[in-house]
Amino acid sequence: PRRALLDATVSGTAAAGVDIAMRVVWSTDGGGTWLPVSTVQSMTFVPAAQWSAASDVGSLDLDVGGTAQFGIQVARSGAGATDLTDSHCQLRATIGSRNGTSSPF
Repeated sequence: PRRALLDATVSGTAAAGVDIAMRVVWSTDGGGTWLPVSTVQSMTFVPAAQWSAASDVGSLDLDVGGTAQFGIQVARSGAGATDLTDSHCQLRATIGSRNGTSSPF
């Protein structure tokens, strides 16, 4: 049995101010369905022509023999209808033994 520890950061800039929401998501069916890792979205306001960032963390237990994909979900939220003009993201997944009795990968 394994446990995945995940952390992600998204930073972006836009021509006009916009609220963005982001969260770490995961899939066990090859990306057909994405589920949130944490229950709360991280939100930030991106001022016009400036950079802003949002981060999310979470953990989940993985089934023996299962496969998982991880991603970052980003969406506009609330104020502003503009898209990000530039963005960067980083996602880190650390996967280790959940009970200490299994050999490492």
